[in-house]
This record gives sequence, structure tokens and C-alpha cells, in this order.
Amino acid sequence: MKKKLALIIISLLLLIFLLLGSLLIYKAMHISPKGTVETTQVDTGQNLLATITDIERIETVLWQNDSGLIMVDHENNVYLYNLSSHNSRQLARLPTDTIVGINNNEEIIKCQTEIFEISEPDEIATKITVSDLSDNIIAEIETTETITPVNCSDETIFATPAYYFLEEEFFQINILTSNKEDKLFSISPIEQLPGRYHEITEDKIHFLDNINALSTNVALKDDLFILDFSISQSLEKIAILTVAGDILIFASEK
Repeated sequence: MKKKLALIIISLLLLIFLLLGSLLIYKAMHISPKGTVETTQVDTGQNLLATITDIERIETVLWQNDSGLIMVDHENNVYLYNLSSHNSRQLARLPTDTIVGINNNEEIIKCQTEIFEISEPDEIATKITVSDLSDNIIAEIETTETITPVNCSDETIFATPAYYFLEEEFFQINILTSNKEDKLFSISPIEQLPGRYHEITEDKIHFLDNINALSTNVALKDDLFILDFSISQSLEKIAILTVAGDILIFASEK
């Protein structure tokens, strides 16, 4: 019994040492002496407008307008970066299972998803609540499909199965009214989600966002190892989130 206990203790200690070592290696690779994420070393030319490195572990970038960039970190904290003043401020902390979007008035909205356990196929499995950051409800969507949104707006929502073991099927939800009491919406399956791609050529990177019907180019020769990107509605700017955690804002080529 004592030998087994000793082996368990030794195993736990080894696991702790391995975790600490991994953490130190991660920090050494990603954090500068000032505590900010290191800037990606690429040949950016003359079209780099700004680099954001003071907020760690950003997972989503989204233009609110031509001078305001929304950023969401791994804990669902929402920040707004002002390109004119080069300052960032925190706007909110979203609940779990919530994503952000922009409405037609360039206001920030959110889509929160609730998944329910069901015993019959005709029971409500998912509720999606679309609201602003002050929790004013724009629309409430209830469906028998078990889904989760991947893109949020006050007119159209694209969704995927909530769990990996469910049949791979994609959905488009059209919100037909802003009157929440009517709850008018339509939901239909689609063959595939509108894609968001980037393609590297010899002297530029081409970005295509089929969800928002936007495309643009950036004069770059290096692969940035892109995690996410957002094209401004004017097509004049693009924000690129790299795997290293940097956010680079470029003037784009239409």
C-alpha cells in the first residue's frame, strides 16, 4: 500500500513539473520582458497602420467601423481598439456560449446560445438570443436542431452542429423582424458555410470573406500564420490576428 501511494505521489510531482516547464516555455516564446506579446517578425513594408500587443490571448477580431476594431479574448472579454487614438478599452465580458457581431447601424450585438436536453425529436433543443451589450433583446430563436452560431448579425446567423458527434449539417437563420414579440425567423439547412479564406502569392495575400461579401489584398511577402482576420466595410483596412497573438492592422489594396 505504501509503495502504491509513493508511486502516485511521484507521478503527481512529475506531472506538476512537466506542466510548470511547459508554462515557462510558453511564456518564454510568447511574452516580452514588458509582459506583452512579441510582435511577429515579418516584412510589413509601408502599409502597416498599427500593431496591438498589449492584450493577451485574443481569439476574435471584428471591425465595428473604419476606426474601431472589436477584439474578444479567451475569457470572452470584449475590447474596442480605436485606430485614431491607438487606445484599447474593455467594453464587456460576455457569458459563455456567446459570440459578437455587428448590426446594420455599426452597433455591437451578441448571440447567446442555450442547449437543452431533449427526449423527443420535436422538443426545443436550442435557444439563440440576439441582443445588444445592454441585454436589449433583438430576437429570440428556438429550434429543434441542436446548433451553435458561428456568425452573428441582426439579420442572418450561420450555425453548425453543437456537438462533434452530430451529423455535419449547416444552417442559415434569417431574422425577419426586429420585433421580439413576433419572433419571426426562418431556419433552413445549407450545403456549406460561406467561407473565409486567405491565399498567399509572390507579393501579396488575398483575403476573401464570403460571409460578409468582402475581399481585399495586402502587399505582403511573408506568411503570417493567420488565426483570424477582419476586413473593414470600406475595404480600406484589414486586421490580422496571428497565431503568435499579434494583431496587425494594414492598409489594404482594393
